[in-house]
Amino acid sequence: MMKVTMKPFSLPERLIAGKGRGRRRGSLMVEAAASVMMLAIAMTLTLKVVGWVALEHRATDRRQLAMTEAANLMERLTTTPYDELTPDRVKTIALSSETKASLPDPALHLEVNGDDASGGKGSKKISLRIQWRNRADGWDAPLRLTSWVYRSPTP
Repeated sequence: MMKVTMKPFSLPERLIAGKGRGRRRGSLMVEAAASVMMLAIAMTLTLKVVGWVALEHRATDRRQLAMTEAANLMERLTTTPYDELTPDRVKTIALSSETKASLPDPALHLEVNGDDASGGKGSKKISLRIQWRNRADGWDAPLRLTSWVYRSPTP
């Protein structure tokens, strides 16, 4: 019969507390500082993206409001009888108070042209444009709508 002897398990000296640690002293601090820097960069980038998304959302809301206002004004103008639709009449039309409050420095431009070549004889072309200022104090891309109104045929 064979006799088996077991040796007690021993750790290598470099893993024993207090031995061989001189080369790695302070490495935890460097890793912690690097982690904090990466976290700060990630948070900064996240905040910039969230800010950019908020600006785009605000610009989209403004354009949507301008589209709704333009559609409402154009509907009001196209339901006006042909003979009452004059350049003097459209000068009295203004933007709603909600649009004036929501869009920065809005401007409404309306134009009525009688017997327009593109609409033919007996037509009036209505051109509508709404503009507003952007963050850089320049004009944002205008919103334009064009429609034609025709004289009712006489019986």
